[in-house]
Amino acid sequence: MFTAAIILLTMFALLLGISGMDRQNPKNVFGYRAFIVLTPSMAPTFDAGSLIIIKEAGAEEFQNGDIITYTPKRGDDVLLTHRIVKTNVNENSRTFITRGDANNTDDPNPVDPNSVLGRTVFHMDGLGTFIVNLRTPLGISVMFGIITVGLFIIPYLLSPWEVQKNKKKIAGIIEG
Repeated sequence: MFTAAIILLTMFALLLGISGMDRQNPKNVFGYRAFIVLTPSMAPTFDAGSLIIIKEAGAEEFQNGDIITYTPKRGDDVLLTHRIVKTNVNENSRTFITRGDANNTDDPNPVDPNSVLGRTVFHMDGLGTFIVNLRTPLGISVMFGIITVGLFIIPYLLSPWEVQKNKKKIAGIIEG
């Protein structure tokens, strides 16, 4: 059961990842977005090349310890994914102080909750690099080859004749 859940979660991550990760307009699937980590600032939590899935949330839902993805400057297409280490609350506003797990100091500018895209809910090391490579012409060719071979091999392995043949082999091994 646990394995099936991991496989489904990985397939969902791949779907989000392959569907496109445009920084200007990241795809939103049921409130989730996928991004590829470009720097090691969050190591050892996740490394460069990891795929992260974030979930949109309201500003009041974020708390210290959450890993958030945000734009440090309005109108900028740069995104940062860092951990909230402190929340500043004034009578009219609320801001977050963030820091990458690999960094020794806090980020220089407080984060406005309106610039936060969401909270990290899933990450898988190396999957982002795999997706980037999969989107190249060579990656597409390799994937097409694997699918084509799979379309011929899987039906052969699952044909009724092969299933009966494999049952006899297994029965012979168990008896013998």
